Amino acid sequence: MRFEKLEVPAIAVATSAFVKQAEYQSKQLGCPDAQVYFVPHPVSNCTDAQLKMKAESAVVDLVEMLQGKFVQTQTLEVGASECTS
Repeated sequence: MRFEKLEVPAIAVATSAFVKQAEYQSKQLGCPDAQVYFVPHPVSNCTDAQLKMKAESAVVDLVEMLQGKFVQTQTLEVGASECTS
């Protein structure tokens, strides 16, 4: 949120389990329009290869968000991760 207040483009990244908390915190910190990108939760049971695929996919979206070309509208469901141990 510090970057947002300085008008430096920034995107917070969290898992879908924290959507409500991210909304609350951004409002409380005075940045209700802060950009937040959510990845499917959980990630703790993903293999390194699965995490790498998720990260590579997220980077594309994050760059587009910074360029104003992408807005995350998909509702992610907690527990919807395809990762398994």
